[in-house]
Amino acid sequence: MDSEKPPLANADEAADGTTATNSSADTDRDTDTDTDTDTDIVQHLPVGKEDSERHVALVVEDDAKGAKVLRILLEAEGFRVLVATNGEQGLEIASMQHLSLITLDIRLPRMDGWGFLIRLREYVDLAPVPIVIVAGEADISRALTHGAAAVLEKPISRAALQQSLDALELSPNASRTHRVLVADDDPETIDIVTRFLNPPEYVIERALTKESVIEMAGRLDPDLILLNLTMGSSSGYQVVLALQHNETTRHIPILVVTGKQVTHQEAAAVDSDPSQPVSVIGAENFNRHAFIYEVRRALSSGITRSRK
Repeated sequence: MDSEKPPLANADEAADGTTATNSSADTDRDTDTDTDTDTDIVQHLPVGKEDSERHVALVVEDDAKGAKVLRILLEAEGFRVLVATNGEQGLEIASMQHLSLITLDIRLPRMDGWGFLIRLREYVDLAPVPIVIVAGEADISRALTHGAAAVLEKPISRAALQQSLDALELSPNASRTHRVLVADDDPETIDIVTRFLNPPEYVIERALTKESVIEMAGRLDPDLILLNLTMGSSSGYQVVLALQHNETTRHIPILVVTGKQVTHQEAAAVDSDPSQPVSVIGAENFNRHAFIYEVRRALSSGITRSRK
């Protein structure tokens, strides 16, 4: 968007909404065959009209009890659920299905969850699919930096899952219109971005100057700000800092789209206020799928932080 423009508990308890626990340790995986049976059946069932209109979730989990808990929780939220017991199987299923969500346990045999995430990037059509990682506390930061849209800690509760689904607009009643403020001094670029963000899911507001961005952000309280790195003589990061220092705008997530290398000073501005969710998408990652994925991640971060 700047001068170097980027190319265009047990299962019964879980169902009742209480904490779902996994009785087997990560190092002692249950070998129950329920999950394999479910996977085989669901992979070969024809998809009827009713199923085609439902969200589809892929659970990648080698522990049968853990997979069963997630399946029941997700089915209670209206999902059709597929289960893969390892990363290779997960990639195979994902490439053949129209998925709305993937839940991924990091501790998998052979190909672990990190390896799965790396391989998943090879599938362009799966870029918009949000990944919810199931991990221990020690892995949360790493999970978020590796592209997770959300992280669920064990033991998984229905409330935590519902909160993540709501943030990702995957809960039964989560659909809503998002107001996005696009800040760029080039109207042509704004028009290009606008074509990616279609109504009724998105309503676009346009700001052509640094001053108008700050004023409109405070007045409109948008769900997301898409920011050009350079706006005339102003740096986009000056806008970031101004928004961070304003109590009425510091909660708004910002997605910076840039075709140039981010300097150390600019990176420091991004990280200067932990309460301001700021992320950057570069030209090398800019395509429609990647852009929509980053927009949804940024929106999710804003919703999650506003609830804390």
